[in-house]
Amino acid sequence: MQNPTHNQAHSAETQGNTLDGMAPFYDKFVQVLTLGKEKKARLETVELAHIRSGERVLEVGCGTGSLALAAAQRVGAAGDVYGIDPAPKMIELAQRKAIKKGTKVDFRIAAIEALPYDDHSFDIVLSSLMMHHLPDHLKSVGIAEIYRVLKPGGRLAIVELDSTRFSLINFVHGQRTSENRLALELKHLMQAYKLGQVEIKNMRYGSLTFLMGTKAA
Repeated sequence: MQNPTHNQAHSAETQGNTLDGMAPFYDKFVQVLTLGKEKKARLETVELAHIRSGERVLEVGCGTGSLALAAAQRVGAAGDVYGIDPAPKMIELAQRKAIKKGTKVDFRIAAIEALPYDDHSFDIVLSSLMMHHLPDHLKSVGIAEIYRVLKPGGRLAIVELDSTRFSLINFVHGQRTSENRLALELKHLMQAYKLGQVEIKNMRYGSLTFLMGTKAA
C-alpha cells in the first residue's frame, strides 16, 4: 500500500480528459448522479465481472478508488489489486481511502496509453465510466494496452453510460440517444483486438451498461 505523502506531484501525460479538479467532491458528485446507488453499482460490477479470490486485478482510470477497493474485498489476501489514474489528486484520495479501510491496493499515477506493467500481468482489467472521457483514437490505443497486460484467458470488463435509458447521469453528459453507440463502439474495438465472447448487459443500478470480453487462451 502506498503512502500518500510519497505521491507524485504531477499528472501523468495523457491525451484523455482528467478530472483532477473534481477530486475533492467527486464521490459526492457520483452519488448524486446515480441517485445514491453508486455503491450498489460497484458491487454489481464486481459480480458481473466474476472476480474471484486470488485474482490479479487492474482498474484503469480508477478515480478515487471505489471500484478497486470493492475488487480487493473479493480477491482477498491471495489476490492483488492495482489502480491507475493520470490525476494525482484522485490517486491521493484513493490511497487515503485504502489506508482508512485497511485494504491493500496499489494505486499509482499513470495513463492508459502507457500502462506501467509487464505483458500478461492481469487476470482482469476493469474500466468504469472512463472510456467516454477518451478521444476515439485513444480508446483504441488504450484497449491495445489492456490487451497487452492481460494474461491469456484474461477479461476486460467495462462499465459505461447506457445512452438509451433516461437518467440524471446521461442528462448531465448529454448522452441520451436511441442507440447505445458507445457500447457498440467499444464492443467492436474489443473484437478488433481479439477480445472475444463480448457480452453486453444492462446493469440494474445507475442506468449503466456492462461489457466484458475475453483474451484467447
